Amino acid sequence: DGCPTALKGTPSHPDGVVRGFKCVGGFIGDPAWCAAKLEERLAKRIANLDNVDRLIDTESITNAGQLQYHMQRFGASKLVGYFCRLMPPDETADAAAAVDDRIRLSFERLIAADHSPAWLREVAWDQAQLPSRMGGFSLAGNVHTRASAHAASFLGCWPLLQRTSPVFAAQRLDPLAPASPDAPRPLPMLNV
Repeated sequence: DGCPTALKGTPSHPDGVVRGFKCVGGFIGDPAWCAAKLEERLAKRIANLDNVDRLIDTESITNAGQLQYHMQRFGASKLVGYFCRLMPPDETADAAAAVDDRIRLSFERLIAADHSPAWLREVAWDQAQLPSRMGGFSLAGNVHTRASAHAASFLGCWPLLQRTSPVFAAQRLDPLAPASPDAPRPLPMLNV
């Protein structure tokens, strides 16, 4: 009470309580709100594939297909990676799936997959997500790698957290390591 009604998070604000906020490009707060905001943000960015899909060869430009593939691989496929490292996997699941689905649509348009049976399109998409060194196209695959990306990011920062924060300094991550009776309890493991 006594706060201006225009101030988000106050009981008298039309939206009520602030469910989260944007920080370093990602979202922190209520998991459902964070997931929805991320999906909304990436939907705007992945929509650019609509323009890329319209590229066609002309007399002077004969590599439209290559340009489309490169935009799918080096542009669209990389959109989700940062957020998968930054935000918990349950908050990136829907956005990763939406981006992967949209990249798949562009890829199938590029290879004219609509002439193939559904089972063969599934096989082609599974292979397209493999790295090029394994015979794939290095496309998308964010749904499959989001949890490991988040865990790798967390674990990569762990030594710095232990050196700089008293809260983390005495914590251990290995739940199988023998603990002395006076050792601090381990942090909860990541839900990946």
